Amino acid sequence: MTSISRENPLTSKDAQALLAMLPAGVEIERGMSERELDQVEERWGFRFAPEHRTLLGAGLPTGSRSWPDWRDGRMPIGRNGSKFRCRRNAPAHHPRGGLPFPV
Repeated sequence: MTSISRENPLTSKDAQALLAMLPAGVEIERGMSERELDQVEERWGFRFAPEHRTLLGAGLPTGSRSWPDWRDGRMPIGRNGSKFRCRRNAPAHHPRGGLPFPV
């Protein structure tokens, strides 16, 4: 897989390969629909980065505290007990390159 950039966006095939590399204990549920993703964004007042939408559309990681279950309707809680903070209008790509979330 090549680096992800605006010119080389994450594909569904690449997203499925990333999901397959997640550690044991992380379950992969059916991917989220565009409607489900839109509802999460509207409910919590943020926008997923395009590559995050692609990843969640390919499969929804669950069963680990590292991955919020976006379908359950509750605000995700971080490892330190704080609610996730999502910046509005954040850049789509992480400043160090690659994906802006752990894989």
